[in-house]
Amino acid sequence: MSAAISSRSAGRPSSRSARGAASVASRYQGARYVATSVAEALPVTLQLTFLGLIIAVFFAVILGVISALYRDKWPDQVIRIFSIACIATPSFWLAVLLILLFSSTLHMLPASGKLPDFFVDPQGWLARMALPAFSLA
Repeated sequence: MSAAISSRSAGRPSSRSARGAASVASRYQGARYVATSVAEALPVTLQLTFLGLIIAVFFAVILGVISALYRDKWPDQVIRIFSIACIATPSFWLAVLLILLFSSTLHMLPASGKLPDFFVDPQGWLARMALPAFSLA
């Protein structure tokens, strides 16, 4: 009996899912335009992107110079293994580990909260951007 029900409904959306999609669309229809949401999130996204890029380039140049100076010696091998491990680590998993270490265990950086303006509170801005930027870098 259950096989007959599943074979009849295969490939068709259930009426419950269709009603759910319609109710979500009607809730967001007059609320906000997508361009408004993107415009609000874009400045913070760009700040995070460029801070992560600056951190990545800074460490890449330093480690690259050290690796070039000690080519095929133990510092080069350690940097090579560290680089491969960093590339292979998913950023979302690294972000969770950084939050556990620096926010929950050491209580050094905030785990979440509103991002203050850089020109009003640069120390608060850097504290809130440090963990996401390092996990992206």
